[in-house]
Amino acid sequence: MSERGLRSGARAPRRLRAAAAGCAALLLGGCAPELVVAGAYVPAWLVCAVAGLLAAAVARALLGTRLPWPLASYAALACIVGGLGWLAWVRG
Repeated sequence: MSERGLRSGARAPRRLRAAAAGCAALLLGGCAPELVVAGAYVPAWLVCAVAGLLAAAVARALLGTRLPWPLASYAALACIVGGLGWLAWVRG
């Protein structure tokens, strides 16, 4: 007798997880605000992510490697700018 389904820490089958992820992607895909750029719909989160990356690139150009952990610092700056841009856009 197999105890595979009786374990308390048993994980859901791979197909079930994939189906749940697919349904979530289909149902939540239209929730984000969009921006029209040259006739194409671009998700607002993508614009905010690019703005965060540009802010990190500008900070790197200005500060160089003066920060103690440059990779973590610039990544955190990109996340902060992108997140604040997203909040400003959505709550606008």
